[in-house]
Order: sequence, then C-alpha cells, then structure tokens
Amino acid sequence: MEERRAFKRARFDKLVRCNIVENGEMTDAIAQSVNISAGGISIRPEYVVEPEQPLALEIVVPGYYKAIYARGHIRWSRGDDMEDRSVAGIEFTRIASQDQQRILDYVHF
Repeated sequence: MEERRAFKRARFDKLVRCNIVENGEMTDAIAQSVNISAGGISIRPEYVVEPEQPLALEIVVPGYYKAIYARGHIRWSRGDDMEDRSVAGIEFTRIASQDQQRILDYVHF
C-alpha cells in the first residue's frame, strides 16, 4: 500500500487546546492528541466532529517553551456518540514556518 502522507508522523500523546467552529459558534475544547506531523495532527476530541470543520489549535511540543498556534480543518473523523471517543485527522491550513520546523525537529528526533 502506497503512503499518501507528505510528512512523517510521530506519536504525540499530549493535550491540545482546540477552538472548533460549529454552527457559526466557537467551541473551546481540550483534546488528547494521537500523533503529529508538520502537515497536521490526529486528536481524540471530547465529542464527534465533522469533516471540513475549521478550527484553531494550541499545541505544546516537548522541549520548547512557547506554544504553537495553528489553524486547520478536519480532514476525516471516525467514531460516534456510542463509542468511547472519536478520532479526527486535522490538516494544518495556517502555521508559521518556524513552528512547522519545530514539529519537524520533534518528529525526526
């Protein structure tokens, strides 16, 4: 099976602050991350999210004192209200180049 991802991923078991836009309203939430790459992050949100929902993220990468702030949208989501938690893949749509480099450094460490 051919790998379609543009960036290498690494396990990333950290809490991430998310501001998700839903029905025109901003919802502040904390999500558990699963993995991260320079192109996006996989999270376990507190509730089911839908593909294409925009969101803002605050991510703290170990070894750095300053949080990374990025914008993105949900590319995919699995799970439902009956499951323990859903999983969602987020694609970064706006991230500073130095923050993207910090993630690359973390992933390739």
